Amino acid sequence: MLCAALDSLEPGEFKTAVQIAIDTGRRPEEIVSLPLDCLTRSDDGKAVLLYDNRKAGRDRRRLPVRAGGLPGGGCPRGWKGLPGCMG
Repeated sequence: MLCAALDSLEPGEFKTAVQIAIDTGRRPEEIVSLPLDCLTRSDDGKAVLLYDNRKAGRDRRRLPVRAGGLPGGGCPRGWKGLPGCMG
């Protein structure tokens, strides 16, 4: 149900946070602590989320973002406007 209503969520930041949760499985407290430069590209051009695993003391972990729903620019749907996401 949430996925079907995703396009109608407001404000845009909330929509982006929900999309990040769907695409990566990150918890809400992890999502709100993401830096603005949390999205980057792997060597083969795929979207990668950079996050800190504070519980294990492992910073700048790289998590591939699922390919479903990516527009032509290669950015996860709803992530447009994040640094590193030019699509």
